[in-house]
Amino acid sequence: MSKLFSNLILNSNAFLSLKKDFQSGCLAHSYLLVTPDSLGAKLAAQAFSLFCLGGDFKGLADFNADMHFVGNKATDIDAMLDGLLKRPSKADKKFYIISSADTLSQICQNKLLKTLEEPPMSVIIILCATSKAQIVAPILSRVRQVTLEPFSSYDIKEELKFNSGAKGDIIELASELSGGSLELANDFISDKQKPVIFTKVLAALKNTIGSKAVLGAVAEISPFKDSVPFIVGLYETILRDTLMLHLGVPALIKLKSHKEHLQELKAIYSINAIEKIMPFLTKMYKRKKANANHNSLVDELIFTVAKLRHEEA
Repeated sequence: MSKLFSNLILNSNAFLSLKKDFQSGCLAHSYLLVTPDSLGAKLAAQAFSLFCLGGDFKGLADFNADMHFVGNKATDIDAMLDGLLKRPSKADKKFYIISSADTLSQICQNKLLKTLEEPPMSVIIILCATSKAQIVAPILSRVRQVTLEPFSSYDIKEELKFNSGAKGDIIELASELSGGSLELANDFISDKQKPVIFTKVLAALKNTIGSKAVLGAVAEISPFKDSVPFIVGLYETILRDTLMLHLGVPALIKLKSHKEHLQELKAIYSINAIEKIMPFLTKMYKRKKANANHNSLVDELIFTVAKLRHEEA
């Protein structure tokens, strides 16, 4: 894993922008890296910190005594604040990387404010967030904001091909489902169940005619009930691609390596059926966030999608 994604990060818009700050002698005392890709943000922050500290970035395994990762609990923030005045171990600066900064409580964010206003000269703080919406305005006004743009599916595929050790079909699927996110691509190749779930979901979408077929689909997918968000996401991606095929815009299809399957689904799901199913899938996401029972969610997902397809057949 040490080399995985390092080439993409070092050539990303975010890293190059941060690197320019260092080379021009215009380092900010605090940064906010914004991207839905949590892994990408962490790696970009890590690469920037190591670059400034004179190290070589090779990926997740890298370590430097003056680079510190901070959690999002109150105790983590308190520990960071308590150690700010300590001298760096080797360099003239030290870096604190706060992942999931948008999940920090209001109290934790308020604690950070004074430090962000008057940080020690030797300290640089990098906040990573999937969205700015949950970051309080005073923090946003005190940091330099940098956005990490999504990577192309092709670039992710090439990176996985040379550095992941995964099989070709897994790499193809991981890059297509990633949506440009290193985190999603990494999750897919790291979890052996994910490709299996994809195959099961594809089969379930095809076998929606008759109660016996639907019950069979429930039996096949139920063992993976703990992966409900991923399963719902697959339903959404596959049906969206099927809709793109209906509308004649193949350029917007993600699963390009599965067009044969999409053609089969096009004959099963009408445009009207897909347009009714998509809002239901959005509701399923919300139900999951509300900690609904996983077994009931899987049952409801499969039965409702079959029902809506049948109504618009």
